[in-house]
Amino acid sequence: MSVPVETREERSLCPVKTRSLNAIDIGEIDRISSARSAFRVAEISLPNGEFYHGSLLGNAPEGSGKYGWSDGSIYEGDWRRGMRHGRGKLIFPSGKFYKGEFSGGYMHGEGTYSWPGHLTYKGRWRLSLKQGLGYEAYSNGDVFEVSWIQGTPEGPG
Repeated sequence: MSVPVETREERSLCPVKTRSLNAIDIGEIDRISSARSAFRVAEISLPNGEFYHGSLLGNAPEGSGKYGWSDGSIYEGDWRRGMRHGRGKLIFPSGKFYKGEFSGGYMHGEGTYSWPGHLTYKGRWRLSLKQGLGYEAYSNGDVFEVSWIQGTPEGPG
């Protein structure tokens, strides 16, 4: 039995959470430093309630940092050119979380998705969809090995 990884709420937020942060109006940074292309560490609070704490290259997150969305979602981990890239953890307001590899803003590579009290999925991801072989463990102790193609389970389950 397979339970969808994302709620409708989380799926609708995916496009916002994958775009580059240098696409967000962060004009307040200009007042923090006149060296727009310099590498620096900053704590930024945006007018919409979102925040970023971490390293920047120019006005884009680069290196290690933490970003919080106004809905309560938080990403903490590696950044490259304003996008989640490398290892990190994305926590949703529901308590669900993903911990693993990111590329270009997407869950991409090896990672674990956990919905406490319900299920944990450990396996490969491609563009924020389950891809390839993975394991789902349910709170009742059942464990399933599942093969995925673009987020859809394949074969017997």
